[in-house]
Amino acid sequence: FQHEPWFGSRYVEEDIAQDLLELWRNPLEIDAALHLPSKNEFIPSDFSIRAGDTDHDDFENTTSPRCIVDEALMKFWYKLDSTFKVPRANTYFRINLKGGYDNAKSCVLSELFIHLLKDELNEIVYQASVAKLETSVTYVGDMLELKVYGFNEKLPVLLS
Repeated sequence: FQHEPWFGSRYVEEDIAQDLLELWRNPLEIDAALHLPSKNEFIPSDFSIRAGDTDHDDFENTTSPRCIVDEALMKFWYKLDSTFKVPRANTYFRINLKGGYDNAKSCVLSELFIHLLKDELNEIVYQASVAKLETSVTYVGDMLELKVYGFNEKLPVLLS
């Protein structure tokens, strides 16, 4: 055995047999399960900063979020990041599910729904997390809360 100088790990160097090298170069058959992963549609390519856009100038000096849509069934709040100026966004959705915790049956069904939703979205959410888009699905009071945050270019792709 040889010893690696920094950590003292033991290792052996050996030549690879020519017949094994030839088999690797020209395999008899190729396992279809062995392939590169499909393209990750959540990996961003546009890292431009949107904090200096002229149509956002009226939001530039606000210290707290401003309500930009206020309707009976929805409200949208917006706050421009003019401090750190990074191409990231945070989105929070609260969906009202009245009666979700009114009784034991509703409570169990609500929790079961959330677990099934997370399970259904698991593969998509994993691909998004590899590209640094994070998600959270929780039940808060009588509302389902969905949080999605990460690079702003691909947030719409994940939300769709």
